[in-house]
Amino acid sequence: MKKVLCLLTAAALLLTLCACGAEEAPSEAEYYWRAETESRYPLGLNGVIQGLAASDDCIFLCGESEDGPLLGRIPYEIREGRAVPGGMEAVELPELAEGSRMLDLDFGAGKFYVLIALPESYLVLTCLPDGSIEDNLSPVFVGDEEPKSILVTEDGGFCLRSLHNICLYDRTGKQTAAFSDYLSDLYPPLLIGGVVFAQSLPMGSGAVRLCRLNRETEKLEE
Repeated sequence: MKKVLCLLTAAALLLTLCACGAEEAPSEAEYYWRAETESRYPLGLNGVIQGLAASDDCIFLCGESEDGPLLGRIPYEIREGRAVPGGMEAVELPELAEGSRMLDLDFGAGKFYVLIALPESYLVLTCLPDGSIEDNLSPVFVGDEEPKSILVTEDGGFCLRSLHNICLYDRTGKQTAAFSDYLSDLYPPLLIGGVVFAQSLPMGSGAVRLCRLNRETEKLEE
């Protein structure tokens, strides 16, 4: 629940950064409505945000800026029940090969985990909330699909997901289990009571299933 509240706070603050709202409503004597908006672009005019996550006092967002991959940190504080964001600070990244791309990020076990696609492999950076990079991991992902999301587990391990594959890793980046389902589309996994569940949509079905990941059989179980 705490993680969900942090994400809701992050989403609300991000909306504040990207598009500020309308003016007060006109008086009853006016017969029309008028709205003016102000847009801001934290990653630059042509930037694209790929993912965001929040801790108790800051938001991290990753994406592609005009100058390439970018990881940003936005501190915030709660004043009189409202979240007040500060300015965005760019987190210094290690040197990345040309063509590297930000894919996603998540917060868990006290750290931010950032998933990056390198030209021929993948990199996961672990960052402390103050913006310092603690470690870089090189997970091996199964299958021929690019992972689309990352989920951090309570023990500091993590999960990578593509459209038909899910891999689990320990805190060192070593793969501990791999799951494949080419008869279903897999959506971002969920952490429920410390257990990773997959969201699976079977082909030809309109109902999403919530499946537990059985590490021993490497099967998805309803």
